[in-house]
Amino acid sequence: MRYKRILIEYSKNYAAKIFHNSLDNEDSEYKSTFHWHSEYELIYVEKGEMVIRTPESQIILGDNSLHLFNSEEVHAYPENIDNLQFTIVNISPAVIMPYYKNGNSLPSFVLPKEGTVAYRNLFYSMKMLNFCKSYDNSIEVLRVKSFLNNICYYLIKDCIDEDLEYMHGSVSDDFDCARNAINYMHINYKNKITLEEIARYVGMTPSHFSKYFKDKTEITFSVYLRNIRLKHALQELSQDGVTVREAAINNGFPNVNAFIISCKKRYNRTPLEMRDYNLAQ
Repeated sequence: MRYKRILIEYSKNYAAKIFHNSLDNEDSEYKSTFHWHSEYELIYVEKGEMVIRTPESQIILGDNSLHLFNSEEVHAYPENIDNLQFTIVNISPAVIMPYYKNGNSLPSFVLPKEGTVAYRNLFYSMKMLNFCKSYDNSIEVLRVKSFLNNICYYLIKDCIDEDLEYMHGSVSDDFDCARNAINYMHINYKNKITLEEIARYVGMTPSHFSKYFKDKTEITFSVYLRNIRLKHALQELSQDGVTVREAAINNGFPNVNAFIISCKKRYNRTPLEMRDYNLAQ
């Protein structure tokens, strides 16, 4: 997932990436489908109602609420965020590992109960980060870093789930095939990928895989693949000198018409209109 406002990139000086609620329109359908990443993710909703989906359940976050996703937990965000104010912090596992007593594996965190010292500190830090919109001077940088360090400190000190043997990803017994298929699409989207090919890759018949993938991701295999190609083609089109035809062919579309039709269907704009729209943002 990409966000318009990224306040902090991973570096030796910072513990996390911080995102505010201005999500890229270009990725709105991708973010609303199931995805995962290696970072821990702490979500703070300042105002509104955010409905987050997992393969097993639906999580509703209201005003002034927190939620935590562990590394590689599968989740999906709502597509409509117009009335939401929220902040997300992604924390690299590399920041956690040196301070975890079992340095050979990743811990699983669980949010502490409301009212505890740990919860109040996590809540306060996330709320303050919600109001940090830019770096005006070195003091502002120091302020943001102090909130991030506070979050990491209380996660490691008070939030490790000692009763849960950590497992990567969803607890769903059969979501792994969907993960493998999605990874395969992200790696091979520039090439022709047939339903038969990807079904064979995950060890299913085409008809079984087609139904399974739609059940697990709430989107068809062909639409998911098309959106991956569309995302990359539009990114490439924003580069100087790249034509619509080159962006289409370079990113797995069979021809330029397929690229244009897909773009108009998804965004109600042509690829060139999308390029100009994104550059204007």
